[in-house]
Amino acid sequence: MQEKTNDSARFDRGAANWDANAFRTARANAVAHLFGKIVAKLPRRPDLFEYGCGTGQSILPVAGKCRSVTGCDFSEAMLEKFRENAAAKGVENASTIRCDLRTDPLPLARYDIVVCSMTLHHVEEIAELIGKFALLLRPGGTVALVDLEKEDGSFHEDNTGVAHFGFTREEILGAMQEAGFAECSYASAGDYVKPRGARIASYPTFLATGILAG
Repeated sequence: MQEKTNDSARFDRGAANWDANAFRTARANAVAHLFGKIVAKLPRRPDLFEYGCGTGQSILPVAGKCRSVTGCDFSEAMLEKFRENAAAKGVENASTIRCDLRTDPLPLARYDIVVCSMTLHHVEEIAELIGKFALLLRPGGTVALVDLEKEDGSFHEDNTGVAHFGFTREEILGAMQEAGFAECSYASAGDYVKPRGARIASYPTFLATGILAG
């Protein structure tokens, strides 16, 4: 593991109280529902991998539909909370990997589905990252990506470590196709609702899915 980035240190600091944010938890629950619907349509109980898993809110609710769930993050403090949450929920088929796919070697295991929620906008080279997702998948595997549609830069109070103010449909689907995914689709994943000053703001999000060709 390379030296911590500012991103990693920030998420380490925020891990202890991450799940206390009701708006964030509501959004994670909505994403878990979307991931659960995708998993339910797969031909067998999958081995699932999430990059940028945080405390596990988006995949631990899906664990009962999977053979295994693996949470990957570059923040060890987030992974500690993930393991605590798994234990509290009685999830026995969950594990964690500390890894920054931007800089570290790929994990050795391969998976049936790779998911990623609200992480892509922190990554400068998204095409490269999505290409690594393809390498983590078994043939015919599924990728499911949830993130922000284009926004005005107000989603984060502090844009340190933010590489993109959301994405267009063309950017995401183009990166997926470049990485070798077929049957790519792009749809609304609902709004991420959160306070901004004295008001409650809504930020549209998308769900993009694809099947690894070949």
